[in-house]
Amino acid sequence: PQRGAEALLARQRQPGCHPVEVRVMSAKGRKRAESPATEVAAPTAEVRLGRWEDVLADVRPHTVIVDAPFSAKTHEWGESGDRFVSDGIERATIDFPHWTADDVRAFVQSWAPRTSRWMVSITDDILAPAWKSAFEEAGLYAFATVGIVIAGMGVRRAADGPASWTLHCMVARQRGRFDENSHAVWRALPGGYFGPSGPEQAGGRGKPTWLLDALVRDYSDPGMLIVDPCAGWGSTLVSARNAGRSAIGAEMDPAAFARCQHALSGDMTAYRRSKPARAREADPDRPGLFDTLGATP
Repeated sequence: PQRGAEALLARQRQPGCHPVEVRVMSAKGRKRAESPATEVAAPTAEVRLGRWEDVLADVRPHTVIVDAPFSAKTHEWGESGDRFVSDGIERATIDFPHWTADDVRAFVQSWAPRTSRWMVSITDDILAPAWKSAFEEAGLYAFATVGIVIAGMGVRRAADGPASWTLHCMVARQRGRFDENSHAVWRALPGGYFGPSGPEQAGGRGKPTWLLDALVRDYSDPGMLIVDPCAGWGSTLVSARNAGRSAIGAEMDPAAFARCQHALSGDMTAYRRSKPARAREADPDRPGLFDTLGATP
């Protein structure tokens, strides 16, 4: 085959000949190509009611993707009412307890030994160092913070300074390259994520689905198992299932658990994909945020 390909390429170099693509396949490659495709089991997704320490004790995932509670400062804006204004910013109440560095450490110590690929956590600027320290203490390879910018996530109504649209994605993996037999793909990954706020984002839940879709795509492969120990409304689990991964989550709050089950039932009214919305006609001389994102009216 190699000599035949070389002869064909030589003829293509003659005047008037048009080049064609030439692929040389070894006997091993021909055998793989001729063999029937292996059936892949359909992805499944489930959520369990209770503390992750109790209901996920038997789970050994490929990847953990978690939007765990943030620090006390992020949660201190209020504990009653639907919406309130604090520090000049209108926010929805966060109705679940905050985490400390000790909580982060306990979480990582539990999951690191039984997670074969990646651990990915969305957090705030205060707990970001605690995540990296916990990853390293557990023997994982911890990366620098990956920035997440969610446009329109907050506005300072007091007009006394900038709002923060930034979250921190903390990433770690098992040390050493993944070998071919483990069905892992070694690839370059983005250093940040940028997009619009989701229509259901409130009270620390409902992160934009474009973000969760991207994290699932970047830190897992089809057929793998993703775990979200703080499932909330189930967006990560749905993103995983839609991308051909299996997923298991845990949620302590009965109301959030019910909403998560509803999202996993296939009724997409509980899981609307966020899309940028135009507040004005496009101006080619003054492009706005969503013009840059390539949104459609």
